[in-house]
Amino acid sequence: METTFNVRWSLPVKIITTAVSFLLLGAVYTLYKSYVDTGAFFELILMIIIFVLPLLFLLNAPLSVTLSEKSFTLKKIAGTLSIDYDQISAIQPYKFGCDIRLFGSGGLGGYIGLFSGKEIGKYYAFAGDTEQAYCIFLKSGKKYVFSCEDYESVIAFINKRIHFTPSTFTFTSDSEN
Repeated sequence: METTFNVRWSLPVKIITTAVSFLLLGAVYTLYKSYVDTGAFFELILMIIIFVLPLLFLLNAPLSVTLSEKSFTLKKIAGTLSIDYDQISAIQPYKFGCDIRLFGSGGLGGYIGLFSGKEIGKYYAFAGDTEQAYCIFLKSGKKYVFSCEDYESVIAFINKRIHFTPSTFTFTSDSEN
């Protein structure tokens, strides 16, 4: 049995994604026209960087979270990220503060990439809405911040799975576990 939760983009993410997409397309078009006119190699390289780097972040934009009997899975536009419950040491709600983006997107397609926060240090983020964010701490020391609709149910379900005892847990398909 699996339960899936959609990742919602907040209004700021929608605005940033739309505005930056138009700006980047305009920049690429302008550089392309200039490259065709002058043949400058620098403009070609710049055009490729301006096009490819944001595309990389957009391909990692989170779409949904699926909870199965054995793992947490994030579905992205291109690919998935799966974490077995036995790799998780803790999960808790996360409030983005004045976190620093080390490498990633601060709104284009969500909050994606490597960030650093005062509370938890360095972490990888795949969040669409900072108000629905939660952090998964792995036993290896890695930290991931995700977001999805009904995130409280996700936290409760994973907490039951990582603190499993046969007398306290029964797997069901509803999102209350």
